[in-house]
Amino acid sequence: MGEIRWQPPGQFVTTTNHAIAGDGDNNFKTSFGNHGVHRHERLAHPTPANTNLQGRGSTPDGSLPFQSPRLHAMILLLDVGNTRVKWAWLEYLEVAPAGAVAHDSTHRAWQREIESDGHRPSRVVVSNVAGPAFAAALTLWCRDHYSVDPEFVVATGALLGVRNGYRRPATLGVDRWLALIAAWRRSPKPTLIVNSGTALTIDTLDRTGQHRGGLILPGLSMLGEVRAGLALEPDAPAATASNLGDPLALMLAAAAEQAWRELGETLGTPPDLLLTGGDAKSLVQHFGTPAQFVPDLVLNGLAAVATNGTARA
Repeated sequence: MGEIRWQPPGQFVTTTNHAIAGDGDNNFKTSFGNHGVHRHERLAHPTPANTNLQGRGSTPDGSLPFQSPRLHAMILLLDVGNTRVKWAWLEYLEVAPAGAVAHDSTHRAWQREIESDGHRPSRVVVSNVAGPAFAAALTLWCRDHYSVDPEFVVATGALLGVRNGYRRPATLGVDRWLALIAAWRRSPKPTLIVNSGTALTIDTLDRTGQHRGGLILPGLSMLGEVRAGLALEPDAPAATASNLGDPLALMLAAAAEQAWRELGETLGTPPDLLLTGGDAKSLVQHFGTPAQFVPDLVLNGLAAVATNGTARA
């Protein structure tokens, strides 16, 4: 059974030339609303006191003041996956609240939920892997409701300390790129990132911030659809799954752990192992390696990119 190390409360702050992003699973309340929305009431908390910022506030333990700059505009962050839209509001250096809802061809479910928040952003910064049709619908909605054009982030050769390992940088999925950036801003050390959604992606960072490549595998839902189409042998033991765990989750966890071991052997030190994505909680229990569950890694990467003025492309 894998060890889960819950992370401290999330933080996101920005100085003139530096940003710190992080998150955790014990720093917000979760509730369910209309259309299957998964809503978090709070994502961000103050930065540690040893960060040189300007402003007012206090450290997490309340003992010392810290300095922080101020964002002068509200930014809507959108993480558009193959099946879900996740969003968060970035204002005054805090990312809160966030929600998630399945999207379909009508687009109205996620639009209604975001509109119901009652905010009016001056910018909309987007990670989109759902394709051009979704991008077109999103653009029309942003113009109609907020009078802004969305800013679609794309992977580049290097950004915020991370160097892309692809020969054609833009071909790296933007969600993977943003997860790499968020992981590096969170802790600049060797890291393996497992993003478990419709597909399962594995990406690696070395101690210099160099992306060393990764893998794309079918995710739990895709594998589940394949399994549903296969008939079991008549004498197959019915209790196998309950005795040993979900074989699909076990298989994906084993693949990720093998990649983690190989990266550690190559670098000469065990890397951090981060799990994110909609199906991450279904996988984490099957890891024998200590794994850190970071649920909103892509949104934190969006926040880092948005506040460093690099999203407008």
